[in-house]
Amino acid sequence: MANLIKPITSGHDLIALAAKCDLTTDAVLDSTEVTKPLPHDKTYLILLRPADMDIGHWTCVHNGKYFDSMGEGPPTK
Repeated sequence: MANLIKPITSGHDLIALAAKCDLTTDAVLDSTEVTKPLPHDKTYLILLRPADMDIGHWTCVHNGKYFDSMGEGPPTK
């Protein structure tokens, strides 16, 4: 499992990792692309980052449930 972890992960890396783990991902999004509630029957990987920055951290929405490895709740904006 350690060979799947790297310090910086792109959307392409996450799609490849999901395929290796036999997981389905419906979309990979930047947080600025989410302008309305997402359908609850899909899985999304979302990069949370301020609009003026090139870095952020990845979160997941799966079947309407929000997961954040840093333990934060979903964004309110």
